[in-house]
Order: sequence, then C-alpha cells, then structure tokens
Amino acid sequence: MIDKKPKKKSGPPNAVLRYSGLAFTMAITIGGAVWLGRYLDEKIQNTTPWLTILFALIGVFAAIYYVIKDLMKS
Repeated sequence: MIDKKPKKKSGPPNAVLRYSGLAFTMAITIGGAVWLGRYLDEKIQNTTPWLTILFALIGVFAAIYYVIKDLMKS
C-alpha cells in the first residue's frame, strides 16, 4: 500500500535568505566592476585610476538598479 502524504506547498523564501542573497549579489556586482576597472587601468597603464572609479560607479548603479527591480517585483 502506498502512503500518499500531501506535498508541502513551497511558499515565498524566508526574508532573511532573500535579503542576504541581494547583499551578495550587490557585493559581487560592485566587486567585479572594481576588479575590471583596476585590470583595465593596469593594462593601459593609467597613472590615475579613472577606469576603476568609473567602473565602481557603474557597478554601484547596476547593483542598486537590480535591488530596486527585485524589490518592486515582490
């Protein structure tokens, strides 16, 4: 005889997990942008780290955009 148990419905993820995931996404986005800027500055041998600053700002804006987009979805 097969015992059929009702399956649990998967509800929304825990808020702590959701927001910590957003924090990691922001950190990876900003960190990757800064790494790319530093790499390009070293590659073209800039004396002033303009590309690092530019890519850091782009990474911050991209991360904030992603967070706002994700928060508006829920």
